[in-house]
Parts: sequence; structure tokens; C-alpha cells
Amino acid sequence: MIRPLYFRLKGIIVGAAFILIGSFMIFTVGGEWLTGMQSRSWERVEAVIVTSRGIETHTVPEVDFRYSYQVDGRSYESSELSFKKKTQVDVRDIPAFLQQHPEGGKISVYYNPKHPGQAIVEPGVPTAGILFVLMPALFVVLGPLLIWGSVNGAIVRFCEERGLWYR
Repeated sequence: MIRPLYFRLKGIIVGAAFILIGSFMIFTVGGEWLTGMQSRSWERVEAVIVTSRGIETHTVPEVDFRYSYQVDGRSYESSELSFKKKTQVDVRDIPAFLQQHPEGGKISVYYNPKHPGQAIVEPGVPTAGILFVLMPALFVVLGPLLIWGSVNGAIVRFCEERGLWYR
């Protein structure tokens, strides 16, 4: 038989953990998602592909891809493809990617006007990316509900009504 006071304290602790974990996840994942959304309105500039080759790692093949571009006469270099992929290309797509992006070739990239050193080839975020923000938000909403249910005894009453324990 579980003791109601123990269950109340446990509910408060779990609720507080939900709030902390959810908040941390929103600030880390949400920040990148927001930047990805903002990238849709970034300035476009032509870039030159500096490096484009396949490399073997100890786990899976990857692409070593870098490009350089200029903003207001200053040169920058980046390897970011998109907010959904970073520099990773699906293993099946590596040959086609390398053929479409040869060294010395030109591509359009989008750079952050506030921080010109931040650029990306494919702006935006995938539609499913919103889930990475909504899931942590669910933690932040459930945390106070757990605390409230534990403090006012709603969870204890719920369990007592179903015969999970008796006072």
C-alpha cells in the first residue's frame, strides 16, 4: 500500500522535474527552431564550394562540404546545409550530392544579416520540427498540473476512489 504523503511529495518532485526539463528543452531546441524559421527571410548571396568530397568515418560515410561567400567585402566560410541536416547527407544521396555540388561550383546560400558568419544552403525548418518545440511545452504544462494535483490531493482522491490505497 502506497502512503498518500509519499505520493504527494513524489508528485511535486516529478512535476518540478517536468517543468525544468521542458524549459531546458524549449530553450535549446526552440532556439534553433526559431532561427530556422527566421532563416526564410535571410539575405541570399552567391557562394563558391571550397570542399565537396565523401569521407569514410568509423561509423558511416559522410560528406566534407564547405563553401565561402562574401558580405560587404568580407569573406566567410561555412559548412551548414540546413537546420534539419547540418552537414550530414543521407548515405544513399552522397554520390548525387557530390555530383550536384562539385568543388569550385557556385551555389546560393542564405546568411543572417545580423550575423553574416551564419549561413545555410536550405533555409527554413521541416514542418515536423514544430514537434520538437511542442513536446517540451507539454512537459511544462504537465509539470504544474502534477504539482497542483499532488498539493491539493486530487491525485490521492483519484487513487483512493479506485482502491489503489486506503487512508
